[in-house]
Amino acid sequence: MIPTKNWARLAGLLYLLVIALGLFAEVFVREALTVSNDAVATLNNIRTSEMRFRLGFAADLVNLICGLINSFTGFLMPEFRNPLFPVILLPSFIGELSVALWLLIKGVKATN
Repeated sequence: MIPTKNWARLAGLLYLLVIALGLFAEVFVREALTVSNDAVATLNNIRTSEMRFRLGFAADLVNLICGLINSFTGFLMPEFRNPLFPVILLPSFIGELSVALWLLIKGVKATN
């Protein structure tokens, strides 16, 4: 049986990995490749720097795997999950609330 302290270290390491890879994928890949309101230029950027696009995709895939492992860590170790639940709940609630308010205020512009 793995001690709770080691589960906590693993979860912390995975969260740091998620933050670092998420910043890489967002700042160095998506920001560099996308051109606002110009799909053709974005496609040309992706074609010219295909390796950067693939690295961003790989970073997103590793983020997904790390998130799943952290979620299962919470399910497998209740003594680890219970003290952290209020700390994790507040930022996730604020994030979901901000997205919901943004959608209510700005709306979704759908063109036919």
